[in-house]
Order: sequence, then structure tokens, then C-alpha cells
Amino acid sequence: MVLVVNPQSRFKSVQEVMTAAKAEPDGLTYGSSGIGSAQHLAAALFQDATKTRMRHVPYKGGNGTMTDLIGGQLDMAFEVVPVAGPFVRNGRLRALGLTSNREIAALPGVKPIAQSGLPGYEMVFWNAFFAPLGTPAPVVERLSKVILTTVASKEFQDKMNEMGAIAGGLAGAEFVAFQRAEQARWSRLVKAMDIQPE
Repeated sequence: MVLVVNPQSRFKSVQEVMTAAKAEPDGLTYGSSGIGSAQHLAAALFQDATKTRMRHVPYKGGNGTMTDLIGGQLDMAFEVVPVAGPFVRNGRLRALGLTSNREIAALPGVKPIAQSGLPGYEMVFWNAFFAPLGTPAPVVERLSKVILTTVASKEFQDKMNEMGAIAGGLAGAEFVAFQRAEQARWSRLVKAMDIQPE
């Protein structure tokens, strides 16, 4: 994901956003595609890490967020690179930082937020394949092998890089451990930030 602002925004860096957020509690606005969305949680993680509060403006999907950010009605948004990237490349948005812990080919020169004034910040939007409970182990193993082989292929890697995604793969116990750690991490954040479903 990427933290983006309007090109005319006063914010030119992640550090400037942090400074303003601390000086103006609840004064800055950010859009998301809805309460509990990845966009919302990325902003909540940012606020939790910086001990700041900003005003959340939830939309039904990412299109409204991008439209209002480009139109100047919002201060910022954390958005997935496939959605925000084209607007950054055509100059309609300014990218301040990535939520990943490394740079990506789709947005050259944009540094991770963790390297731009907020060490340790990382929010990765991930996807996974699941099989129904009780699926025979040989079937799960076969599916896992095919998926991991596909993810590792040059064609898939090139397409993901073009979109601004980072392609990787975990399986079996390694994925289970990752998923449990993610559930614990985000559960703590949801409680800490008092995020309530609607």
C-alpha cells in the first residue's frame, strides 16, 4: 500500500504528516474503503505508532476515496498500489511512503514509511488460498505445490511487480504461524484504536 496526498497538499513527506497530526489532533482527514478495511487499518496502525488521532472518512470502495482525494476534500489516504499507482504516475496524486518494508518497481523512488520517519511501521495487504476443512492432505499438498510454483514463475512475478504487488508464498505450518501472528497483531490494534463494526 502507499500513503498518498493531493499534489497541491502542504505535505511533502511522511515526517510532515506526523508533525501535523501531532499538532492538530483529529484535524487531518483520511479516506478508506470502509471500516475495518485494509486502508482503514493501515491508517489506524500509523496513528497507533505515532500516538496521533486523525478523522476517518469511510467510503464504500476505493473509488470515492480517490475521487475526493484528487478533488482536495481529503488530506490523505493509504491505498493499495494497483489503485493509487496510476494516479501517482500521472501526477494526480503524490506518494509519500510505502507501507511495505522495501521499495517496489511500480513506484520507483518512493521509500517505505519505516525508512521515512517511522521505524518498524509495516502493513502488508495479503491474500491466501484456503481449502474446505477435511480436504484430503494429498489434495492440499498438490494445490499448494501448484500455487507456489505459479507464484514463483517469472510471468507471475513480472505481472505482480507491474501492478505494485510483492509476490511471495508461504504454505503449511509456516503459513499457519503467519496467519496467527497477523490475527493477534490486528486484534490488538482494533482493540487499541476502538474500531467498531457498523
